[in-house]
Amino acid sequence: MKAEELAKIMHNEYESEAIKNNWKTQENCQVAFEDLPPENKETMIAVAEALLEKFTLAAKYSFKNWGNSSNLELFLEDFHSFLHLSKMEFLQEFE
Repeated sequence: MKAEELAKIMHNEYESEAIKNNWKTQENCQVAFEDLPPENKETMIAVAEALLEKFTLAAKYSFKNWGNSSNLELFLEDFHSFLHLSKMEFLQEFE
């Protein structure tokens, strides 16, 4: 997953949660991710990059004793795919 993809997910989730909680976000941010002001978009991407780095380091730390890097790579692929799923899609995986 690329940082811009995660930033888009984060933006959409934030706006969705704000609506559910009657929170009024800035009017210029109540747009599709692609239409955000450049500074806002760049900030969201930077935060997403930092989160992806932390997630990856956490995964590597968790699996450092496996001794098989292919298992770690498969886990990271699955983890990044998981980030694309909504909560409902994730729960449906277990039905």
